[in-house]
Amino acid sequence: MRKSAIIIGSGIGGLSTAIRLLSKGYDVKIYEKEKTIGGKTNQLVHGPFTFDLTASILLNRAIYEEVFTDANLNYRDYLEFLKVDPTYRCFYPDGVHYDFTRDLVSLIKTLESISTEDSIGYMKLLSEVYERYMIANDHFLQKTFENPIDFFKPSSIMNSFKTKAFSTSSQLISKYVKDEKLQKFLCYQSLYVGISPFEG
Repeated sequence: MRKSAIIIGSGIGGLSTAIRLLSKGYDVKIYEKEKTIGGKTNQLVHGPFTFDLTASILLNRAIYEEVFTDANLNYRDYLEFLKVDPTYRCFYPDGVHYDFTRDLVSLIKTLESISTEDSIGYMKLLSEVYERYMIANDHFLQKTFENPIDFFKPSSIMNSFKTKAFSTSSQLISKYVKDEKLQKFLCYQSLYVGISPFEG
C-alpha cells in the first residue's frame, strides 16, 4: 500500500514538498484556503495597479532546479534565471543609498565605505551564518524525518543547538555589525522566509 501525505498550504514550500513526495511514491493531497495557489508568490491586483505579495528574488537557484529534477522536468523549458547586479540598492531617509552585489570585491568596497570595522564584522557574520547553514543543511534540510521520533534523537538535538536557532537575527547581526543602516538591511533578509528578525 502506498504511503499517503497531507499538505496544508499550496505555497512554494507546499508545492515543492508535494513534488518531492510524489517522486518517492507517496499519494499526496494538498489543502489550500485561498482560491489560487502559490502563497506569497501571488499578486494583488487593484485597478491598474499590481502588487507582489512578497519577495520576487529566488534566493537559492539550486533548490528550484532540484524540484524540477524531482518532477522529471528540465527547468530550462519553464524558467530563465537572470543575474541581477547589484542584488540590492537600499535607499535611506537621509538620502544615502548603498549597492550590495554578489561580487565580493565590490561588496567589500561598499562595506569599507561605511566603516572598516563593519566590513570585518560583515565577513565574520557571513562566516557564522554559512557555518550554521551547513549544519542545518546536512542534519535537517536534507533529512526526511518520516518518523517524528527522529526529531528527538540525541544527534538531532545536539545539532539544533549548534545552529543557535533560538537566537534572533537581530541579535546575531548586532553582534558583528554596528552601523544602523547596515543592520536594517541585514535584518530585512529575515522577512524573505516569513519571520521577524526580532523574534526567535
